[in-house]
Amino acid sequence: MKEKKLPTQEIEKAVKERESKTEFKSHDFLHAKRVAIGAKWFAKQLGMSSHEQERAYIAGLVHDLGRPKTEKKDHTESSILLSKKLLKKFSLAEEDQRKIVELVAMHLKGEQNMQKQVVFLADKILEQMGAQVVFRRALFVQEVDDYKDWNAIDAMEYQHSVRIKKFNPSVFQEKFRKLTEYQFAWSKESLEATQKKEPWLLELIEHCTENVQKKGKTINEIIKSFNPTYSKGKKYKKEALLYITGKKFKLFERLIKK
Repeated sequence: MKEKKLPTQEIEKAVKERESKTEFKSHDFLHAKRVAIGAKWFAKQLGMSSHEQERAYIAGLVHDLGRPKTEKKDHTESSILLSKKLLKKFSLAEEDQRKIVELVAMHLKGEQNMQKQVVFLADKILEQMGAQVVFRRALFVQEVDDYKDWNAIDAMEYQHSVRIKKFNPSVFQEKFRKLTEYQFAWSKESLEATQKKEPWLLELIEHCTENVQKKGKTINEIIKSFNPTYSKGKKYKKEALLYITGKKFKLFERLIKK
C-alpha cells in the first residue's frame, strides 16, 4: 500500500510563521530548517525510505518548538507537547505523527538505533559543532537568561567548554566518527581561541554583540555582514557560509563510513 504524501510544505509554513515571532536568533526558524535538512540528509545516509526522510525533515522543523530562554529547563516534554499540537492541525496518519514525535523526543539524548537519532545527529553534529556554531554560541550566550550577568567572552568560554565535554566524537557511532572529528576540530580550535582571548575571536564576538539586539536581523545576515580583519576570522566566516548555504554536504558525505 502506497504511503500518503506528507504535508511537509504546509507544516514548514506553519513553523516559519510561528518562529517569525521570536527574536531568539540562535534558535530561530533558520536553525529549525537547518536541522530539518540535516535530519533528512542523515536519514538518507542511513538508507531510510523517502517517506522516512520526509518524517525526519518534519521532525527537524518542530524539534525546538518548546525551547525556553534558559538551559536550566529540559525542553523535551514541552517540545513534544507543542509538536503534537501543531501536527494535529494537518492531515497526517497516526503512525506518521507518532514517528515524527518520537524523533523529536530523541533529539536531546543519544540512542543506539541510529534511525531514531537523525534529528539528534543533525542538531548535535551539524548545529553544535563546526564554524557556524561560533557565531550561534556568541549570540546564544547573550540571548538566554543564564548569562545575563556575564560578559560575552566569559560566557562564550564557559558555554563552549560545557558543550565540548558533552558532545565530542566519542559520543557518536563509528560510522560518523570522521564527520564528527572534522566538525569538532572547529569547535575545539575556537574554544582555545576564546581561552587565549585571540583577537580574531574577540572581533567575531564583538560583531555578534553589536547585532544580537537588532530586530529582524537573522544569524545568516549576521554571518554575511561580518567583515573580519584577521585571516582566522575570514576562514570561519567562509566555512560558516558554506554550511548555511548547503555547500558542505558533499564533503560530509565523503567523511561518513560506508
